[in-house]
Amino acid sequence: AFMPEYKREKILSETMYIFIPLAHRLGLYNIKSEMENIWMQFNEPHEYVRIQGILDGIVADKSDNINRLVRELGQITEKAGIKARILKRLKTPYSIWRKMERQNVPFEEIFDIYAVRIIFEPKEGVSERELCWSIFSQITERYKYNPARVRDWVSEPKVNGYESLHLTVMFLGIWIEVQIRSERMNSIAERGLAAHWAYKDGSSAGSPDADMDRWLKYVQDILENPDANALQFLDNIHKELLTSEIFVFTPTGESRSLPKGATALDFAFYIHSQIGRHAIAAKVNMKLVTLSTVLSNGDQVEIITSDSALPKREWLDFLSTSKARSCLVSALSETGQNNVRKGRELLTEQLAMRGIRVHTRVMRKLLDYYKIGGGKDELYTKIAIGLIDLADLDTVLKTNARERDVQMWGFKLLTPVSQGKVDKKQQFLLSENVDAGTISFRTSDCCHPIPGDTVMGVIGADGIVTIHKTTCQNYINIASTQGGSLVAVRWSRQFVMSFLARIAIGGIDRIGVLGDISDKISNLLSINIRKISIEAHDEIFEGYIDLYVHDRSALDNVIKALSEIKGMEKVNRIEID
Repeated sequence: AFMPEYKREKILSETMYIFIPLAHRLGLYNIKSEMENIWMQFNEPHEYVRIQGILDGIVADKSDNINRLVRELGQITEKAGIKARILKRLKTPYSIWRKMERQNVPFEEIFDIYAVRIIFEPKEGVSERELCWSIFSQITERYKYNPARVRDWVSEPKVNGYESLHLTVMFLGIWIEVQIRSERMNSIAERGLAAHWAYKDGSSAGSPDADMDRWLKYVQDILENPDANALQFLDNIHKELLTSEIFVFTPTGESRSLPKGATALDFAFYIHSQIGRHAIAAKVNMKLVTLSTVLSNGDQVEIITSDSALPKREWLDFLSTSKARSCLVSALSETGQNNVRKGRELLTEQLAMRGIRVHTRVMRKLLDYYKIGGGKDELYTKIAIGLIDLADLDTVLKTNARERDVQMWGFKLLTPVSQGKVDKKQQFLLSENVDAGTISFRTSDCCHPIPGDTVMGVIGADGIVTIHKTTCQNYINIASTQGGSLVAVRWSRQFVMSFLARIAIGGIDRIGVLGDISDKISNLLSINIRKISIEAHDEIFEGYIDLYVHDRSALDNVIKALSEIKGMEKVNRIEID
């Protein structure tokens, strides 16, 4: 909270991009939740305060009911001769907000806000799994439950070691999630793999613990590899953190975990970099297959190698793991200067076909677009070995195209212009000059921010500041890898121009509802509509409206007005595709 805004945003973005998924992967849920809530306090402060306020109200209103359920569950376990402690939990503001965003639902449609946790002590001669299902049976005999919301992570634990049995019961008119787990399971859920390691006597080569050890080791190896740019593989590591895993077996029967979608060649590099470099084919379940074959859960894999075989650039087209790509790029980069020369020739040839010479302005644009931090040689090398495909070169060369979503009444476009060297120690002013037909910034077409949104700026190679909402995934990616280009920004007090926004609507269909919607927006509020898309089925309508507004306050007025229309059930802002 005491750091300059641009530095704070860089750290927040790195946290969301890498450390929160990493905490999830390791099962460190308490740490994960704390980081998520801190991220939300700074990036969605209004929503955080609003949701936290609702939760405080719920605690005051429903606390007695939850306490009553805790007492009744304690009586159930005690009667069954099971020693247990019963805890209550409230869903975090971030997890509620994220669910609302992903499922496009209001707060009132979040049904697992409350949770009660039953943590039991093991009984001699009875497995923990049996005790979980025994408690489950006794609870469902007494309370109505939702079969569709039963989650069995006792029979099939998550990859990060999480074990628990979840069900959702109806109690005094509200849905409450009940989590059943042993003391051991609870310790792992709260402290992650550190607790898991504390409970085991030692791990075999094919155990999940050993797999996690290896996975962490190769992430560390990638980041410490002096022959490769760590940021080059940041996206791959990020994807692997979010990807479900499969388990495959070596010829000797040892288990290995890989991200879903991994190929036989990924497996080869996973075993050893030299095996990957000299691989020529594979046998999957005793059948000869190509190195590009995607592996399935339970496959037994043998890699066939040859000392004379060399790594191929084409392998980059089907490798999916960061370790394999790191090893392959290192191998291909050993031809260093040849790659630089080849990449320069390919780029020069492509530019010449468009009548353009390689000069400083073009090079700055290419380095910025492809996120290259190591200069021209790195760009040439990546072109030569196929990490950069020049098929989108025309798009790169046109990155100064006018902003299409920032418009004035009459749909006159204003041109974003550079304001000279930007002082990152000061907040950059987002302003317009109507007389000159210019604005001081460019709005991103991935999140379409409008005045009033919480935004940050990214300084481009052309000196123009592009603004993103701080919740935008593209912004988080950029801030994680290009923190030096961030600048804190502030909106001017008033804009003549209008900005594109989208509202989702839904409700009970009736004659005249479309006219009421149009009348509210165009006549009463004097808002310019760009597009309306509505479908009706089974007496229900749903769709969206694209419209131009001056700021977030005007958009809130539109949402409020539409909510008052007869039969309207849902009105909320959504992202533009």
